[in-house]
Amino acid sequence: MAGSLPFSQQLPSGGKKFDEPLVVIDPVDPRRNVAAAVSLDRMVEFIELARGYIEAPSERFFVLHEQRPITQEQLAELLRKRGTALYAITFATPPYIEEIVVPQLKRSVSAICEHLERHGFSVHHAHYRMMQEQCMFLFELLNGELPKIRKHMGPPLWNSVNAEKFRATHAGALLPGPYIVDGRYEMEVAREFPRVADLLSSPSLLNVSLGKHVRQSLGKDWEVHTDADCWQDEFAPFIYEFFGRYSPLTRIRRAEGE
Repeated sequence: MAGSLPFSQQLPSGGKKFDEPLVVIDPVDPRRNVAAAVSLDRMVEFIELARGYIEAPSERFFVLHEQRPITQEQLAELLRKRGTALYAITFATPPYIEEIVVPQLKRSVSAICEHLERHGFSVHHAHYRMMQEQCMFLFELLNGELPKIRKHMGPPLWNSVNAEKFRATHAGALLPGPYIVDGRYEMEVAREFPRVADLLSSPSLLNVSLGKHVRQSLGKDWEVHTDADCWQDEFAPFIYEFFGRYSPLTRIRRAEGE
């Protein structure tokens, strides 16, 4: 069953539909999925482990993976070798249980990634972690800065009304344009956020599709950290795992010397 679970299937209960990969209905409140905090990746990791154990049983399947921390110096050296940029957002953990907060963290980090991509930044990897006092969003980007200008596309010339309105509106622009490329107006404009740190520090962060309680917490305050300054002692194991990504079965097989 675990090998062919239809994740798109929705389970109706009490008039509400759940689309999480694992659904466990609260016997007291049928509108509540007590397994809502189990992400698709975690569910698939279980499937991978189940397959691996059936194929080759081992005691290692019942030993917790040791979480090793990373030092700030090690993080700085790692980023130097990778040539990427690291950014972290930290904020107070919303005062709700994990099954409520974790899905909102997942949704929020996905929305922030889309926010970064819309502004021209390439997100290589992103994840989140909930701790007792603080939460962290962690983003590894392929570029931390962009040119201060960008192209802005206008309407095609055969759309005479909109094309003339665009030309007249921007005729006095300080940067080049409007000019014509492939039959439509185009111009250069100043990029609003050439640096990732400025974008993540901007109030525009609150305009993306954040989880309700995450938005409330961020609305009070958040901090943006860059590169090795993302390191914090309580998040050191999380940062180590962020860069040392292996599926659970791969980690077990590597430990066995495969």
